[in-house]
Amino acid sequence: MVTSAVEHPSVMQPMHWLEAEGWQLTVLPVDGTSRVRMEAAAQAIRRDTALVSVMLANNETGTMQPVPEIAALAHAHGAFLH
Repeated sequence: MVTSAVEHPSVMQPMHWLEAEGWQLTVLPVDGTSRVRMEAAAQAIRRDTALVSVMLANNETGTMQPVPEIAALAHAHGAFLH
């Protein structure tokens, strides 16, 4: 699973619960504007990635994530996007 460092707790908490259950979790770093670093996403999303979860717009800062680019990476590797 892959998610961003600025995800809402309603996503982050279940991700950490699944991690405790044995799933591998990668938390993507963000830049100074809270935007996911695409180079990190490109490295993190692999053929064995099952799920990528990145919010479109941050509910606190309004930062828009590069969801179309992240979706393309996820789908190219057979992962689901949430």
